[in-house]
Amino acid sequence: MMRLWIVLLVVLLALAAGYCLRPYIQSSDPVPQSNPILARPEPKPVGPGSLSENGNPLIEVANLSDGEVVGYPLLILSGRATGKPDHVTVTVPTQSRIWPTAESFYRGVVQLEPGDNEIRISAPGHPNRILRIRHVPIQTSHRLRFLYVLSSDGDGSFQAPPGEPADQTSALRRIATAGRLQQAAIAELLFMAGQPRMTFCPESNFDGSVDVGVVRLPLTTRQIQTMAGLQIWLELYQYLQKTDPSFMDRKYLAFLSMTRFDPVTRKVIAHTALGGGNLALYGSGNLHTWPQSPDEIATRFSDVRVVSDFGLYDDSALRGTFWANFTTGLGASLHELGHVLGLSHSGVATDLMERGFDHINHLFMPLEGNQPIPSSVLQLAPSNVRVLSDNPWIVGIDVP
Repeated sequence: MMRLWIVLLVVLLALAAGYCLRPYIQSSDPVPQSNPILARPEPKPVGPGSLSENGNPLIEVANLSDGEVVGYPLLILSGRATGKPDHVTVTVPTQSRIWPTAESFYRGVVQLEPGDNEIRISAPGHPNRILRIRHVPIQTSHRLRFLYVLSSDGDGSFQAPPGEPADQTSALRRIATAGRLQQAAIAELLFMAGQPRMTFCPESNFDGSVDVGVVRLPLTTRQIQTMAGLQIWLELYQYLQKTDPSFMDRKYLAFLSMTRFDPVTRKVIAHTALGGGNLALYGSGNLHTWPQSPDEIATRFSDVRVVSDFGLYDDSALRGTFWANFTTGLGASLHELGHVLGLSHSGVATDLMERGFDHINHLFMPLEGNQPIPSSVLQLAPSNVRVLSDNPWIVGIDVP
C-alpha cells in the first residue's frame, strides 16, 4: 500500500505540471531552432563526387557519413538535392520509398536490415547518391514494452473515419510503426545535441517488428469510460503489477482502445496523457491518423483533411488537420514516455518535454501538410540530454 501511494504522488506531481494541463498557446515570441539541415556548416560527404565542380545537380546527405554504424532499424535521412526537385527516392534492396522535398531539402526514413545496407538516394535529373550504413541491433536487457489496452468486453477497435481500418490488428500495426518512429526520434534528437545516436530498445518479434502486447483489463468499456485519466492509469498500473512477473524490471508505453469523442457534446472519454513510475499511458483519439507501416509515413504526415469534418477528436494544438493530429499524438505519447525515462519539464519552449513535441514531424519531413517548414521547433533541452546520456534504458553501439 505504501508503494502505491508513492507512485500516486509521483503521478499527481507529473499531472500537476504535465501535458494534460498545458493547453497549446501560440507564443507571441517563438523561439525556433534553425533547421538542423541548415544549421550544420556543410553536409558530410559520403563518397567520391559528393561536391560538383561543374555545376551539375547533386544530392548531399547532411546527417550521416558513409560507413556509420547504428543500433536501430528505422533511420532518418536528411540533406539537400540541388536544383529543387519535388522529391527524392530512397531505395534499399527490400524497399523503395518516395519522400517530398522543400526548397531543395529532403527528409525521410529508411528501414535497415541487420548487417550492411547500401542505400541509394535518387532524384530526377540527379546522379544517385550511395550511402553505406551498418545496422547492428542493440543488445540490452532493458527493453520497453508497448501495450494496447482493451476492456473486458471490448473488441480492440478504435474510433476512426469511414473507410479507415480500425480493428485491433490495425491498432497494433500503428503502435508498432509509431514505436520505431519514436525510437528514431530519440536517437536523432541526441545526435542533434552533439551526442552519439542512442535510444531505447522495444521488445521485438522474431522478424524485428515491435511486439505490441494486448492487455485486457477486468473492467467493462462503460466502467472505464466513466473514469478520469488518473484513475485509468492506476487501474492499469495495479493490474500490470499483479499479472506481469517482470513488472518491476519493465517500462511501458500503453494506449487505450476505448477512447471515444462525441461531436455533439464535444467531450472525449477514456482519453489521457500521463507518464509516471514505469508506465506511460495515452488515449487512441487520434490513432486513426497514424501510419500502419513505414510505407504510409509520408502520406500520413501530408494529410490535410480536417478532423472536425468527420466528427472526430481534435488533439492537434489548434491546427485541426489529420497530419497535425498524427504529429501531436506521436510527440505527446513520446513526451509521456520521457517522464518514465526520468525527463522533466525544462522550461525550454522547443523541448520535447514542453510543447516542442507538437513538432516531432520536423524530424521526418521537410513539409507540414504541403507547406515548407522554415525552421525546426523541436529539440532536447540540455538538462534532458544529460539525463538520457546517462540512462541505462538509452543505449547505442560501441564502435571501436
